Amino acid sequence: MQLCYRSRQWWRSLGAELPAPDRAFVQAHLSQLQRTLFAAMLPRDQVHAFAVYRAILRDHPDIAANPDIAVAALLHDAGKVGTQLWHRVAYVLLQDFAPGVLRRLGPVIPHDVRYPFYALREHAGLGAALARAAGCNDRVVTAIAQHHNPAAAQGSDDVLVRALQAADARE
Repeated sequence: MQLCYRSRQWWRSLGAELPAPDRAFVQAHLSQLQRTLFAAMLPRDQVHAFAVYRAILRDHPDIAANPDIAVAALLHDAGKVGTQLWHRVAYVLLQDFAPGVLRRLGPVIPHDVRYPFYALREHAGLGAALARAAGCNDRVVTAIAQHHNPAAAQGSDDVLVRALQAADARE
């Protein structure tokens, strides 16, 4: 399952480009600071963000009109800014074959050679901080911060946290 999922992710990342209607959606639904944050994401992450957004709409049409859904989905991986595809491949391999190496990574400065691996591990928290700085509300910031925390989703009364986590895990 994990190998198939990762293979599909890699395949979809090749030549990923955000279509014009999605770029127009970003323009209409994100603030200037949020658009700047979204623009800093790799094209494959932007495409993934839209896949997550569409999955949430499909699974939870009752909350589709809430603007927090779009903002949280589109920015949920903003903490991965500065990482490249090869970092992600190496990260997944380390996760599977040498997880202790990743656990020993402490906070590092952004220009440190280890930073991309730290950012991948901590991207939910880093992304939440970036989202807050970009003017996102507390609900969006919390959803981004918790999107890889199963305990938070199970204990949350907020459908956004649960929906974002479930959609991200599938897409």
